[in-house]
Amino acid sequence: MDAVIVGTGPAGIAAALQLRRSGVDFSLFEPKAVGGLLLNAHLVENYPGFPRGISGPDLVQRFVQQLERWEIPVVRDRVDKVECEDKLFQVTTRDGRELVCKYLVVASGTVPRKLPLSLFQEGAEDKVMYDVFPIRDIRGRHVGIVGAGDAALDYGLQLAQHNHVTIFCRDGRPCCLPLLSERAEESSRLNVRFDTELVSVERANNGLLLRLDTAKDSQSQALEVDLLLAAVGRSPALGFLDTLVESRREGLAKEGRLYPVGDVNN
Repeated sequence: MDAVIVGTGPAGIAAALQLRRSGVDFSLFEPKAVGGLLLNAHLVENYPGFPRGISGPDLVQRFVQQLERWEIPVVRDRVDKVECEDKLFQVTTRDGRELVCKYLVVASGTVPRKLPLSLFQEGAEDKVMYDVFPIRDIRGRHVGIVGAGDAALDYGLQLAQHNHVTIFCRDGRPCCLPLLSERAEESSRLNVRFDTELVSVERANNGLLLRLDTAKDSQSQALEVDLLLAAVGRSPALGFLDTLVESRREGLAKEGRLYPVGDVNN
């Protein structure tokens, strides 16, 4: 086999289409849903060809149709380990597949950074989410969101269409695109609380009780929510690379054998 592609976000799909058109023999691996972080995106406005924007899931569906048109199968398996020996990559998957390839396209994207375990009382962590797509269709809930970047505001805007949303921002202003901040201010169901830090998370009834510290008050406050969504940053998903491959990543890329693409480069 010539190549293995790890991940089916926009970068992995683009790589697969290019390799198929070029007649390269490859396998495309994805353990979860196709689309990567696009599944979280409320409205994609910076992708050429959609002057009015397009929702992330709708764009993913078009990607899936394009993969099908080119008869590119997605192998539903997780790449657990990649080693390199004699200028070849040895790829091992969770389901026991073992492949050898000349080129490796790393389009594995990112994983969310988790909130510190010290914040949670026993059992409270079960109601904390780190991606919005699993709860996108909920209705009539009160959702708390921790974070102040583009992701936090975007998640808040899409959930606020059918729920009440409170965003907790540690600083005095959000660090997001101005247009997202403006849209948040216009939403009647979305409240952004600045200078507010999450202190602890407890189970309460069928939801969560959040303990909060604010810059304005010397005493902590409490707020009940049905769910808590954390958008506090993401890290490159590179845990499957062997230590030797990770240490040689830049050199392998310069040699034209390893290609990190998409969000793993951000």
